[in-house]
Amino acid sequence: MREIAGCILAGGKNLRMGGEKKVYLKYQGETFLDRIRGNFRNFPRIYLSVEDRGRYQEEGMILVEDEVPGAGPMGGIASVLRRCREDAVLVAPCDMIFLSEASLEKLKSTYEETGKPVLFEGEFLPLPGVYTKSMLPRIERHLESGDYRLKSLWEKEDYVTVKGPGKEELRNINRTLEYRKLAWIPAKEAAELLKNAAEEISETEMVSLKEATGRILSEDLAAKEDQPPFPRSPLDGYAIRSCDSRGASWKRPVRLSVTEKIYAGQMAKHRVGEGEAVRLMTGAPIPEGADTVIRQEHTKPLADGMVEICEELKPWQNYCPKGEDFCKGTILLREGKRMDFAAVGMAAAAGYEKVPVKRRVRAAVLATGDELQEPGEPLKPGGIYNSNGYLLGARLSELGVEVERSVRRADDTEAIAGWIREMREKVDLILTTGGVSVGEKDLMPEVFETLGIRKLFHGIQVKPGAPTMAGMYGKVPVIALSGNPFGAMVHLELLVRPVLEKMTGSSFYAPEYRKGVLVSDFVRPCEGLRIVRARWEDGRVSFPEQHASGVLASLGECNCLAEIEGRKEGVRKGETIWVRMLANNL
Repeated sequence: MREIAGCILAGGKNLRMGGEKKVYLKYQGETFLDRIRGNFRNFPRIYLSVEDRGRYQEEGMILVEDEVPGAGPMGGIASVLRRCREDAVLVAPCDMIFLSEASLEKLKSTYEETGKPVLFEGEFLPLPGVYTKSMLPRIERHLESGDYRLKSLWEKEDYVTVKGPGKEELRNINRTLEYRKLAWIPAKEAAELLKNAAEEISETEMVSLKEATGRILSEDLAAKEDQPPFPRSPLDGYAIRSCDSRGASWKRPVRLSVTEKIYAGQMAKHRVGEGEAVRLMTGAPIPEGADTVIRQEHTKPLADGMVEICEELKPWQNYCPKGEDFCKGTILLREGKRMDFAAVGMAAAAGYEKVPVKRRVRAAVLATGDELQEPGEPLKPGGIYNSNGYLLGARLSELGVEVERSVRRADDTEAIAGWIREMREKVDLILTTGGVSVGEKDLMPEVFETLGIRKLFHGIQVKPGAPTMAGMYGKVPVIALSGNPFGAMVHLELLVRPVLEKMTGSSFYAPEYRKGVLVSDFVRPCEGLRIVRARWEDGRVSFPEQHASGVLASLGECNCLAEIEGRKEGVRKGETIWVRMLANNL
């Protein structure tokens, strides 16, 4: 019976990971090492190849120190083969965390059947694979010659292959950005995390109707009186009893006595009796006794105080009853309603001089970067204008947010942290732009750590602006957006609007979606969610020529964001897609 052990490669300097030990990085609550070790459960013995035994304390595995430092995986494999008692070892790197137990079992059983080294078929991949003791002499010669390439080792080896898993299982996580991507979450999940963490604003205030536009009602508004508060004439004419017009026509008019004339704002002095009419103007109260109003164009006034009625009318024709618009006690506007022109008009019609509203959301905006200068300043070499701060501030103002402060800071952790610390006491929401990726000047992760901001996520599965991060600084959401203008703007729409919905209790901030037929192509790959600026017009959707996330010029001609997902080759003219409108109800 051929014996085979498991071997996990954990050595190396991990330079691509910034020196962090990959075996102890976590994914979904487990370390990389624990995830892959679990898939070796059917192996009698597991060897862990390490660069320094003193840095590891792992139970249930045999630590083997790399005897050929600097030789890469080949040195670790050779050290294990020298040490192991088994005939072969199935070797897998610790950063291949999606590799399944079934795939390892397939390699193991193939070796047990053939006794030969085993790799997965298809494109050459030396790991994972079964390395046998018989390979050790050739490995030693490669090490002596300084040829550490596993491919050159296998080129002269008599081995067998077995059908392998998909590419996803065989993916290595060996760079910082790749590791961070593991923690990236879907856009909807990110929005929900932020929305759930944010708190609704409880403070309210009374504002005059002249100041109410754009404000969010803090309670229901009920009608104080009927509207109209009396039966009202919708036109200029005569209030009469409909029965007095029976049989009337231009050839056989009916004569009625005009008892008085009233205008809007006046009340009749007398009840309309048999054979009588009251002259009245549009908006005037209809006197008691009358049940219809005849249009003046269908009458002939006479000089003796009489009028000829030239049309037969039915009861309640041309008659606006009391409470036609709304009745006393009716809820006219609900809590959370954003006051637009129609709502202001309705409140005025109901007699409200002032209305109760939520305090405005207060926000602060910080643009980071040594290269930023304020508009109007002469640009220095390498400098650019701070467009992001103004872009975000203006959009927040459009959405009814009170922007307390919009500033810029250089790439300095203490300066950025100090400003955020100061703003926490003054605002409900903090937005920053820039410094969220993995470059040397991407300081926002360090700022979050310095301030003790409770991180909700760092990275979203959407392009552009994927490195966006967010957290809670006490009760204040801090959303660190991409430094690319379009990326920052996209995530303001995706993340900030749900936060505003929670803070204000208003559904106004929920996105409006429309369908549209494409009139142009977008041929970039969109396997994951990609947000593309677009224009919706009469059910047709077009894309501008410029799409780069750093480009602002083409944003001005757009009124929506196209959401494209699961399309490797993009989308084509004639297809139907959904777009998120940018100006809903504004």
